[in-house]
Amino acid sequence: TRVACQLALITGVALWVMAALRMSFLVRFISRPALSGFVTGSAFVILATQMKDFFGLRSVPKGVDFFENVYFITTCLPQTSSPVMLLGVLVVVIIEGSKRLKATPYLRRLSQFKELIAVIIATILCWLISSLYIEEMEDF
Repeated sequence: TRVACQLALITGVALWVMAALRMSFLVRFISRPALSGFVTGSAFVILATQMKDFFGLRSVPKGVDFFENVYFITTCLPQTSSPVMLLGVLVVVIIEGSKRLKATPYLRRLSQFKELIAVIIATILCWLISSLYIEEMEDF
């Protein structure tokens, strides 16, 4: 996640500086395949670094390169934490499903906060599950 955060920060700062200096014309000098390759490569790196957290894999080492990370994730898939993965799937479904809210006029503004809504729902769900689990353990 550290690499993904650094990459996102550097890319965001570079885009902000270029926008502030009105340097968007420079993109015309970068070929489409080079620009597409950079964006695709960044997406793969971010995806590979986030998948261990999505599946709840604790045994994947940190600080490995892209191909080692993919190897460790694929070999550790049997150790997937079902609750963590289901929570990740729920958040993705909420974010993707909220795109349909744009079609409804009075819910259009709500779709702008889809990530915040997903985080709030996931937090409440985690709190409910953990409080039920803790109460269950106290009964024994």
